[in-house]
Amino acid sequence: MEERRISYARRFVRLLPALLIGAGSVYDYVTPTDFTGAPFFTAPLYSQHGTILTGVTAVLVLLALRILRGGLPRAEVITELVTVVVVSVLAVLINLLVRRSDERLASAREIAEAAQRAVLPEPTERIGGFQIAARYEAAQEGASIGGDLYAVQDSPHGVRIIVGDVRGKGMGAVGAVAVVIGAFREAAEQEATLEAVAQRLERALARERTRSEGIESSEEADFPSEATLLLHTDGLSEARDAEGQFYDPEAGLAGRANARRAPAELLGVLAADVRRHSGGGMADDMALIAVRRP
Repeated sequence: MEERRISYARRFVRLLPALLIGAGSVYDYVTPTDFTGAPFFTAPLYSQHGTILTGVTAVLVLLALRILRGGLPRAEVITELVTVVVVSVLAVLINLLVRRSDERLASAREIAEAAQRAVLPEPTERIGGFQIAARYEAAQEGASIGGDLYAVQDSPHGVRIIVGDVRGKGMGAVGAVAVVIGAFREAAEQEATLEAVAQRLERALARERTRSEGIESSEEADFPSEATLLLHTDGLSEARDAEGQFYDPEAGLAGRANARRAPAELLGVLAADVRRHSGGGMADDMALIAVRRP
């Protein structure tokens, strides 16, 4: 529904210059000669070629109206034409500035996305006999860099997974994420216990002078067949609805249908349910990993 509304809005914006010129022409033709429809010819921003075409069309329409009506002093006609030409030139200049700004923003976004993909590559669908899927959901549409992290590593000691959330946003957060994931991949290969892995991560963070509250001793649990393990950051559990109620992942995933879903499909359903719960306005990013034991 939201995508349909956006599509309609875009179509209306594309038709707006023609509608304005048409309305201005009718207004100019049916009103007394003391009035003019030139202000209606100001076109909204188009592509550069579209903006130029709109300006040229406005000038030609104004000339046609003056030829049809006649009777206006030449000075007033020239003034109107100059006004429309100046407005058209300004529209082209503004269009050029906006396009350059958009190009810079797109370039920065591409760099950010490349950095995030390099730091958080998606794991393969099967690792060590498990079906695995990962998903990163940004709180704001279009944003792709945050402090949430995930990593999956197959090691001599079994498949090891980390999901976390560092403080901050932007490239500083990505730097901290890179430190944690780099230390995790090395420790997962070399350390026999999870406590030793956690200690290696803590030392890596300390070296980078990143604040941490310490890491407690770990807990172990059996992983039965046909079960799915969901790991997530607080962007999931702290998502609120309009009344301030936190999202409950257990209630959201209740039912045998969800239990039998493939990991990637399960994360898609979960992400959609969180956005529905929060009305599309998530307050924090969330990283998700689902691991299924066939």
